Amino acid sequence: MPDYLFVFGYESPVERITNRTNGTDFESSKAIWVGANSKEAALEVGKRYAQQWVAELFTKQGVSDYKGWLALNFAHWIEDDPTNRFPDADLTDLVRISS
Repeated sequence: MPDYLFVFGYESPVERITNRTNGTDFESSKAIWVGANSKEAALEVGKRYAQQWVAELFTKQGVSDYKGWLALNFAHWIEDDPTNRFPDADLTDLVRISS
């Protein structure tokens, strides 16, 4: 099963407050390896991961009115050539999940 690099943007709880208070649009990003049979399957698994991972950030901060990562339509994609775009050292320590 090949690995695909899933990259996604999100707004942290602190960024959410800052953006609402100051009219800014700060975002963070994260990447994970997804073992899947296809790029499409990796994208779906990655989206489920992002939804859960970001929800946990808000839950830990006691935020109960967060709509969710999927509902807010943040950018996300499978990186076609990760070793060309990112240094090997950045790719080595990423979380790996499987479909």
